[in-house]
Amino acid sequence: MSNVINFPNGKERITFKRNIANTKRYNIFKSILQLVSKAIYGILFTIRLTIATTLHYSFCVSLSILNSMNVFLFFFLGLCCIINYFHLDRHFISPTNYATPVFVGFWILSCAAQHIVILIQEHMPFHRIMKVVRNTIPIQTEHNFQSQYY
Repeated sequence: MSNVINFPNGKERITFKRNIANTKRYNIFKSILQLVSKAIYGILFTIRLTIATTLHYSFCVSLSILNSMNVFLFFFLGLCCIINYFHLDRHFISPTNYATPVFVGFWILSCAAQHIVILIQEHMPFHRIMKVVRNTIPIQTEHNFQSQYY
């Protein structure tokens, strides 16, 4: 009986073995490259998540502190505005001193801080900017507070 399958001999056999070795190396390199790319993607995702969470917490905490000192800021910054008004010869702003508008801005920010924190908590803008959260999050239009208690 003769062989049904013709196996390569000589130079053809050497090139065939080289092709098999190259294919094995290519598959190993491809799997290593996939692992490395997944690791890099995971590290970058963790960095983006950390940055977004840090920005979220820092803004919410600073606005909560401003909101808690709303009454104090009203009286203290109001007193500073009056002192600054008389210091600037009965003007609110001078070309080198913008303290009064900054004081008023801080007070307005402290009044609106609670609503801004609620807005930040609902919409998660820093997480969306960093592409950590999908942009298709359903936004709650009506608050059903009774569902929390039943």
